[in-house]
Amino acid sequence: MGLPLYLRAWLTTAGLAADPFGFSGGLGPIPLDQRPEGGTGWMASADCGDCHPAQLRQWNDSRHHRAFTNDLFQAGLIAEPMAFCVNCHAPTAPQVAEVLPNLPAYAALAPRGVPGPVPALLPEPRAADGVGCAACHLRDGAVLSAGPEAPAAPHPIRIEPSFGTAAACRACHQFLAPDRPSAPRWWMQSTWAEWQISVPDGDPDCLDCHMKGGDHAMTGAHDLERLRGALEVRPVPGGLRLTAQGVGHRLPTGDLFRAITVEIARGEAVPAASARAEGWEELWRAGRRFSAVEGPDGALHKQPIEDSRLWPDQPVFVPLPDQPGLSWRVRYHYGAPHDLLRGLAPLEAWVLTLSDGRLPLPSR
Repeated sequence: MGLPLYLRAWLTTAGLAADPFGFSGGLGPIPLDQRPEGGTGWMASADCGDCHPAQLRQWNDSRHHRAFTNDLFQAGLIAEPMAFCVNCHAPTAPQVAEVLPNLPAYAALAPRGVPGPVPALLPEPRAADGVGCAACHLRDGAVLSAGPEAPAAPHPIRIEPSFGTAAACRACHQFLAPDRPSAPRWWMQSTWAEWQISVPDGDPDCLDCHMKGGDHAMTGAHDLERLRGALEVRPVPGGLRLTAQGVGHRLPTGDLFRAITVEIARGEAVPAASARAEGWEELWRAGRRFSAVEGPDGALHKQPIEDSRLWPDQPVFVPLPDQPGLSWRVRYHYGAPHDLLRGLAPLEAWVLTLSDGRLPLPSR
């Protein structure tokens, strides 16, 4: 009967088995060697809209659709133009084939980039589809589905009930950092493992929260209402109590340098909602820290040295200075300070304010 699905998923993450859904965790593109109606090659998500208009509308507004074109990824691709990143953000073979010839042009756009003329970016219309319908559903000429099978479907369907579970999310949200073979391996993203620790009985799973009712918008950390609801910030005597709530993983999860900070300002005219840091002092940070470590080959490798991200339902107390009139704010960061300094994306794309307040002035 084979290995249980959860064990297959773990082995795949460790590079010891094939993913049951054909995802590579960034190691290579997804081949689109056949289309359901015959032929080979590219299949745009818009092609699915005639039969699945609601799902297409939801996906059109999703971060999966903007996985390649959003400001943060474009900034990251300029800073580190790697095929590994393209394999996840524009993951099918026809998309990757568009982007790889452009990597030198992306590199030349970086501050202090490659000297000389900047190569022109070739058009990338397929990559602009991001993580589209074909990337998740099209396999070997059939449409992958959790079921039940639609008897009048105009194309072959491959029913895999486990596709409608967290197992289908694992390869894109749990993967090892790309590094030299001699370097110690570590989790670049670990959301799936965090979910297994936080929800050991598997209920709810990823789809219960992020695809409730089959919603293909798949909202997450870029949905401000959802994000604010995931972090309770409560002023208590002496400081703030922060609690991750209603999530099945750490907060923040996902990208390496995401973080939550508590910041204070001692002046009266500093706007809390501003994305800028002028006038504000960072008091506390929940996130990951990394250091350059010498590997067995003598080369330096990035390695995690600290992880202070919040676990669900485990409150953290952050003391505030006892200074009447002190302003405080809690901010969510999508990148590291060095990302902001590069200036490759608008400041507002990197950081937003989740909550703010002010200590009461003394009564007269």
